[in-house]
Amino acid sequence: MAETWWRYGRAMRKQAARSLWAMVQLEPQSAELQAAWTSAILPLATDTEQTVCDASLDTVLEGVLKPLARSKKPRDLAGWPLLLQLPESAMPYLGRAVRLLARQKRLPGGLAPKLQALLAEPAQAQDGAPAAAGRPVVWSLLAEMARLPRLPPSRALCV
Repeated sequence: MAETWWRYGRAMRKQAARSLWAMVQLEPQSAELQAAWTSAILPLATDTEQTVCDASLDTVLEGVLKPLARSKKPRDLAGWPLLLQLPESAMPYLGRAVRLLARQKRLPGGLAPKLQALLAEPAQAQDGAPAAAGRPVVWSLLAEMARLPRLPPSRALCV
């Protein structure tokens, strides 16, 4: 699907991203929609048209990163299944989205501690389900955040 989108105009790519995202929000457990988000919306973070790129970034921010940063139980989020099924080939798109959101100063505060907490969970949850699922994407997100430029100590207190 993503390969086909590049042939269409920016308005169509932007609207398709928004429409597909609306469907993902309505059916967050749908494996087909999750795969479509991964293969079609997430790669739009590399689109050369800023409004199309922003439409993709909005889905990453509103659907995954903000809820993750605010949640008491990140694994219970609707956006968590999107991260769980993220293939290795999509990690660069997620990384670019994190970098662009940081550059725009839209990366939510409190995200790094939540990611660290996910890594600190035991390998097996209390119900016997594997709690280690999603660790590659969590490591990828933390690695991207570690690469972000830091504020000088004199400015860090002013934030």
